Amino acid sequence: MESLLLLVAEMRVFRGVPLDPSRREIRLLKIDPDIHESSVHAELFTASFEQDMPEFRAISYAWDLNGPKKTIVVNGIQFEICENIYVLLKKIPRQSTYTVNLWIDTICINQEDLCERNTQVPLMKDIYSKASRVLVWLGDGNESTDLAFAVMNKFNTWWNLDLGSINLENDDMQTIEQLYMRNLKHFVNKSTPVVSLIRGLIDIFSREWFRRTWTLQEVALPPNDPLVLCGDSSVSWSCLGIAHDRMIRELGLPAISRFLRLYGGLGDEELAKVHKFDENFRPITAAKIRSLYRSLDRDHDQLAVYIHHASRQISTDPRDKIYGLLGLGSSMAHQFIPVDYKKTLQDICLDAFKFLASYQNGFQILSRAALPGLDKIPGWPSWLPRLDTVPWQGPCQLIQEYLGRCDVYKASLSLSPGYELIDLNRGLVIYGILIDEVTEIGTPVRADTSWQLRLNPILDGGAISDIFFPACYPCEDCDWCMEGPQDVCRAPLYSPKILSPDQSDAEDVWVRATFLKDAVSGALVFHGSPLGEAVQATSPARQDKKIDCWDYQLRKPITEAIWRAIIGDHLAAEAADTDGIPAPPRAEYLVIHEYPDLESGIPFCNRVEEKEASTEERMLVTKSAMRMIGGRSAFRTLNGFIGFGPSTLEVGDKIVVIAGADVPFALRSRGDSESFTLVGECYVEGLMHGELFRQHQEYDENAESFELWLRQFIIF
Repeated sequence: MESLLLLVAEMRVFRGVPLDPSRREIRLLKIDPDIHESSVHAELFTASFEQDMPEFRAISYAWDLNGPKKTIVVNGIQFEICENIYVLLKKIPRQSTYTVNLWIDTICINQEDLCERNTQVPLMKDIYSKASRVLVWLGDGNESTDLAFAVMNKFNTWWNLDLGSINLENDDMQTIEQLYMRNLKHFVNKSTPVVSLIRGLIDIFSREWFRRTWTLQEVALPPNDPLVLCGDSSVSWSCLGIAHDRMIRELGLPAISRFLRLYGGLGDEELAKVHKFDENFRPITAAKIRSLYRSLDRDHDQLAVYIHHASRQISTDPRDKIYGLLGLGSSMAHQFIPVDYKKTLQDICLDAFKFLASYQNGFQILSRAALPGLDKIPGWPSWLPRLDTVPWQGPCQLIQEYLGRCDVYKASLSLSPGYELIDLNRGLVIYGILIDEVTEIGTPVRADTSWQLRLNPILDGGAISDIFFPACYPCEDCDWCMEGPQDVCRAPLYSPKILSPDQSDAEDVWVRATFLKDAVSGALVFHGSPLGEAVQATSPARQDKKIDCWDYQLRKPITEAIWRAIIGDHLAAEAADTDGIPAPPRAEYLVIHEYPDLESGIPFCNRVEEKEASTEERMLVTKSAMRMIGGRSAFRTLNGFIGFGPSTLEVGDKIVVIAGADVPFALRSRGDSESFTLVGECYVEGLMHGELFRQHQEYDENAESFELWLRQFIIF
């Protein structure tokens, strides 16, 4: 009953201070420093971005809906807030000698009014970019956090830990002790041992604030440095970021573990937390988002970049995984993704899909769809990405959703996406080429993101060879075969074939697609309405025109096909790196000979020329291979294509190159032969660099237009 009365009282406060959306008004909370009472008294008033806005501070904090509650007095009426904010409001008057205006979302926005939330959320960009100061409130502090803040404030002046002089393999204890005594003796002594510093850092960076989605734009938008508060201690945001990059990473190195255990009194459990700091807690995400926002070209929308980096952040309302980042997007993003809390999560993800497919001129966002390991939502289309979450253990996407067209792979060259939505937006109609059907699948390889793990423990080379090697056929006319015994093939070849359009079912629907070159981007843009031009495979309109005009030819040693497939033909440390693709020939020796169980499963690979490789190159190969095969299954198709697909791949799945997509996809028939579900993205050797369309008889990269028949696929 008491909580109901407080809710009614809060509604009276909001009704007494109405907002005018046409004037872009917000509410501000005025705190009088002269009032030193046991309770907090404040005044709520309106201000407009269309007029002179009074100076105010915006508060960034983590909601605590289930925590203890406190009551303050707002405009003479009792108002319930979380204890976390109550503690802050009690501290602010003591730190100021003048009236302070604050913006705090739970007090300044009526969270029960969906219409008000719909008009206030789009103003977040103005609020946090035009505030005189953004205060990041982490909550109350303690002795350990006070020590950590004091150390961070002096960090730039005295922390000079030189890791280059530490022998990380042999644990040079004497060197580490000297560095410790030189750098930490200023702050860490018998009364404040290093264990207090470490515990303070763990306490700070494991606070809920660092895990929330909303806080990312709240620290990215301010033009000046936000101030981070914890209890009575404070530190600038930039200093906090530097401290995290150096102190946490260096104190967490295994080479320093023995020293921390012996001299700092840190136990194994706490040391484990330090070593896995970036894995368990994600303070680096907020710093990365702020850095990206300050450095990226704001004339080009980067919302996909922020969605990607915020994928593991959390929000009370899953819709806020998108809405909570809109302040970092462009006006075009706001047009495609209008804030409307009456919409479902599926509706909002659909808005984001339309925006990203249109703005990026490609289906990069499809690579985020159908990721294995996510809970199924009834009625959720397989092609629609879940932008509210990602699986904790899953494959690394071949195409990150924020990449530009053809940045890494280019399976459909620069052909733009053409699609239609049908059946109340549940069905996606796309156009492409049916390549082949999966006939053999290997056991899924476990996903492991730890780059220190060598490839051998997760790569069963013999099993992969058993899947891949039958795709080759004997060579009969190369130099090796002509010189040797006639009944021995010394160079098995990889030479897959695509399905002929004439092999398609009578019910298949085809469209005559026209692509016109864009004068600015040079991309081949889907022209006209494909649905209006659709014809069945047996119709006279299709039969009158020759559509079997592919002359796809691929011929390479099977060993080359296999080693390129295993590293995704991409020798790079990260999936988004645009260098090292196609992989240079020097990677061949590393892949084939570095891992004996793989070598033993591939006949004739002893011809691979041995080349001296550096440790760095070997590490690149290991990272590239783990990124490709982790969480995926090797597969072979009916006509000899090999590659890696989702762990959920099944025999009978179709491999399709979609116009507008940079990688092939696997589709699964729903049983009616007219529609499919999306299984996921695939690496298919021989299709990743546009080989398919380059070998079309009518394709000319210098031409102003390109016409071809594409099959229609309906995906649910």
